[in-house]
Amino acid sequence: MKTRKDFRVLFPKLQSRNLLILTLCSVTGAVVGGSLTALAVMRVASNLPHDGEALLASLPAVLGFQVVVGVALTIPAFLMIGAVASMPLFGALHRVQQYLRDVDEGRESAALVLRTEDPLQELGTLASKVTEAQRAQNAERAQEQAAA
Repeated sequence: MKTRKDFRVLFPKLQSRNLLILTLCSVTGAVVGGSLTALAVMRVASNLPHDGEALLASLPAVLGFQVVVGVALTIPAFLMIGAVASMPLFGALHRVQQYLRDVDEGRESAALVLRTEDPLQELGTLASKVTEAQRAQNAERAQEQAAA
């Protein structure tokens, strides 16, 4: 049975920036939708012989409601999609960061292993390759300490 993964904020500044961008995309989409609706309604109103002015008079309230509801519905959806979509990327980045820190501090002597389908598999392989000499030194140091 699969266990549910917890959502953790691993890179607060980067993840906050990502969510801010998604929020701005949501607001932009709602505003563009409202603007296009306004243009369409104004064209229709100009062709109406008697009710065009009444239609144009009600336009600001209707469009304001449309934009507010659009933003209210899309922001949570965008944020949820963004958080779920970025979890594998930020998780792998966190693992690479931990690994490099452990190698640097002498606690790691094995190669970095990321999941096979991980989006940063190539970065993990490269990190293992670049840290090979340092990991060998870490392994020697660990053997010396175990023998002592």
